This record gives sequence, C-alpha cells and structure tokens, in this order.
Amino acid sequence: MKKRLLIISSGNRIYREYALRSIATHYDLMMLHDEPLTWQEPYLIDFKQIDITDKEKVLAAARALAQRHQIAGILTYDEPSLEVTAAAAENLQLRHHCPASARLCRDKFAMRQTWDRAGVPSARSRLVFSLQEAGEAANQIGYPVVLKPRSMAASIGVIRADSPEQLTRAYAVASLELHPVFRGSAVGTLVEEYLVGPEISVESVVVDGQVSSIAITRKQLGLAPHFEEVGHVVSPGEPLGEEAAIREVVAAAHRAFNIQYGVTHAELRLTERGPRMIELNGRSAGDLIPYLVYLATGIDLPLASAQVAVGDPPTLSATHYTTAAIQFIYPTFDGYFRECIIDTTAFQHSWIEKIVCQRQPGEELYLPPRGFIPRLGFVIVTGTSMAECAERIEHARSYVHIAMEPLIPQEV
Repeated sequence: MKKRLLIISSGNRIYREYALRSIATHYDLMMLHDEPLTWQEPYLIDFKQIDITDKEKVLAAARALAQRHQIAGILTYDEPSLEVTAAAAENLQLRHHCPASARLCRDKFAMRQTWDRAGVPSARSRLVFSLQEAGEAANQIGYPVVLKPRSMAASIGVIRADSPEQLTRAYAVASLELHPVFRGSAVGTLVEEYLVGPEISVESVVVDGQVSSIAITRKQLGLAPHFEEVGHVVSPGEPLGEEAAIREVVAAAHRAFNIQYGVTHAELRLTERGPRMIELNGRSAGDLIPYLVYLATGIDLPLASAQVAVGDPPTLSATHYTTAAIQFIYPTFDGYFRECIIDTTAFQHSWIEKIVCQRQPGEELYLPPRGFIPRLGFVIVTGTSMAECAERIEHARSYVHIAMEPLIPQEV
C-alpha cells in the first residue's frame, strides 16, 4: 500500500498540477483547500474544503483526516499556507519545518535579524511604519534603496527608489496602500540596501538538517523600478564561478533558521562582495522552476519534497544535463484581455515544451504599480545552452498572438 500524504492547498492549476501529478504517482494524497474540489480530484483519495487561514480549523480538519487515514507526511508548496502547515505537522508529529522556522521564512524582517545575528551575508534593512521613518532609513542606508512589504511573496509591492523624490511613491506601493485586496496585510514596510548584481535562486533539499543544493536558477527581472520576475533559466552545464560560495551561504541561511526537512527556494544576489541572501522560502519554488529543474536534470523536486515529508530517501541523482528556460508574456499597457491564439505548428519543434495562455477574455490587467503579476502566459523551451534557449524563446513567442484593448489611463 502507498504511504499517505496530506497536502495543504493545491495552488494554481497552471503552475502546480505537474507537481501534484508527480506526487500522486507515488503516494496516496489527501488535501485541505479553501475552494471546492475541481481539477485536483483525479489525484486525491480524500479532500476537505476549509478556510486555510483559520489555524484552528486546519488543525481540526487535519486531525480528522488522521483518524481516517494513516498519514505519513504533510507538505505545502503554497507560500501563505507555510505557517499553518508547520503547526499541523507539529500537532500530528510529522516531519516539517517547526513553526518557528516557518515563521522566519514568512517574516522578512525577522529573517534579516536572524541572519544578522548568525553572520549570514544579506542586505542592510530597517522596518518602518511611516513615510517619515522610511525617509530616515533610506538616508541612513544610502540610496538607492529597495522597499518591500514585510510578509508578501512573488515580488508583490517590491520597488526601488533612487532618491528622496522617488521614495514617496515607492512607499505607497510597498506599504500596499494602493491595493485594497492587500491593505492591512503588510504590518510594516522594509527599507533595504539595494544589492548590485545578478539575481539567482537555489533549489535545495533538506534532510536531518543537511542541505543539498540541487540547482541554481538564473532570474530575469523586468518592469523596473519594480522587480517582476519575467523569466528563469536552469543550465547546469554552464556553472557559475562562485557556486561553492553560493552553496556555503545558502547552507548557513538554512542553519540560522534551524530548517531540518523539506524542499526550499533561496533567492540571492551575486555582488562584488560575494553572494548575499535576499530571501529563503520554506517550500518549493513557484513559477514552474522545479519543472525547469526536471527538464534540465531529470531531478523531480516535487517528488523529493514528498519523499522527505514521509521519511523516504529523496531521489536526487541527475539523469541528464541540458538547459531549460521559461519566459512570461506580459502586456505592454494596462488593458482588457481579448484573445490569445497559439499557432499549433509551434509544437512541431521538439524543443518547445509548453506555450500557455492563462487569461480569460474580458479580464482587466494592470502593470505595476496598479497591479502585480499581470502575466498573459508563458513559453518553456529546452536547448544546449542559455544562448540557444534565448533564441528559441523568441522563436516560440512568434507563435503566440495576443489581442488587448487599452484601459483609460488613471493616475496612481
């Protein structure tokens, strides 16, 4: 009989179904999720719809599932569900981050403080609660600075300010004052040193506190002064010169948080003074990065996360090495999405892995700072190098035809 694994929240189908499908081939899955059961059904043996933000309800539902099933492990790949998953794991005595470690992964200010005490290289940072305090912090740190919400994910509200004149607007964005859906969730804003250098992420597997860094992902950022992640590439055949230092810093960041089990996603900048931590996320990466790792190496990170959760040894040996890249398609203006047509002759090319449109006609899309992550879709390609993948991405995008209608401009 397969071991049984409880998953907290399924995430978005476009970005997470591949992970659920892989895990379900090896384990019997149960799920707690805050929306009705739909596309997840073929992968599950049990399901309960519940308010994932209500810790007590989640704990009660998890205990009820544990009475019906012999649960061997628990995990989430949904950032907002990390802390409640840790609480449920502790309650059921299952492998996972402890609640304190999960809290550090979610609280960017506590994250910085912990790394400072442990000597882990990061960015100078101050927590502020007003524009005046933000100005004082920026003057102390020195421009340019980065402002970000204390507890959001996916670069929501993250913005650079190069001068006091830009700081007022940047603070309004980072404090989420402009966005009713997020207002009140920031509990403070961070003003941080701007780290100069390329941004990467490191995907790691942790067992008994031992950190194995599996892949390094080069990030492509866009829509400055915001930090939208517009693409990623995994190319193990083109290693970075400072990989030993990167792995050392990532391991130290994990030790500072006392992370013992799981798959993690660390974000760093490669500066003149060496690798410096930006964030450590206590769950597997989003943006289909684990899928890129699988295409590039054959290592299945979603499966590894399940194996670690239930106490099985994770399968971490690469079967091949190639390059895989994703580029997200963004609108060039605020507008209504009308239509996306994909020329299916694109798939005559074996190196075009996916072309996906993710919007419905009539949706309103806003570029930062009016909105965040207004992606229309994405393309994924493989190749022998980063240069070849860059060329192939442009070719793949030529098969995608998108129609949008401009919105009436509004001041923000």
